[in-house]
Amino acid sequence: MQEDNMTDDIIEIENVIGKTYQKTLLERVTDKQFPWYLNKHQVSSDMFTTDNDYNPVGWNHFLFEEQKIISPMFDIFHPLVMTIQDLELFPNNSLERMRLNLNERARDNPQEHHLPHIDSWYEHWNVIYYLNDSSGETYIFNETNKDYDTNDQDYVANTKFTIKRKITPKQGKIVAFPGFYYHSSSPNRESPYRILLNINFGSPLKNVV
Repeated sequence: MQEDNMTDDIIEIENVIGKTYQKTLLERVTDKQFPWYLNKHQVSSDMFTTDNDYNPVGWNHFLFEEQKIISPMFDIFHPLVMTIQDLELFPNNSLERMRLNLNERARDNPQEHHLPHIDSWYEHWNVIYYLNDSSGETYIFNETNKDYDTNDQDYVANTKFTIKRKITPKQGKIVAFPGFYYHSSSPNRESPYRILLNINFGSPLKNVV
């Protein structure tokens, strides 16, 4: 395991799991029998924008939602989750959500990045695991939603987002950061596909009065 950058609250670690496991995960999700599901817009299609360049089509496979296993594919990814939990990168590492995302090549997309967003409306940490080397950097912005305000559509629509960090997808790498940072993907202009696992850690019960 190689630690690349742990100088602030955005943490990058390369080869968080071994090469054989990395290869196995990629082979599994690119097998012709793997069930990918079309998502017409990557981020909340009806809440923000349906612009096909800014909020493009993608493919998803949901593994774990609302603290429940919802896919028979969960088991092959669970050792990765436990490896991340053992690193103790953040205070509360209870698994909340796991989703696989796939973006196809989009050579002609003119956007610098896609729609900024946060993943959940309670205190959490995001961990992104990259299954393959690809184009389409992850953007993490300086702007935050530390109150986890669900009514942030106007803010997102009218804010000029500024870049805090850009993460290049590399097989076996994770990036971890607090869930209040707005973040986004960006167009995959070069690679046949861009595949990542998005994991949320935290506990919604912490914010329940």
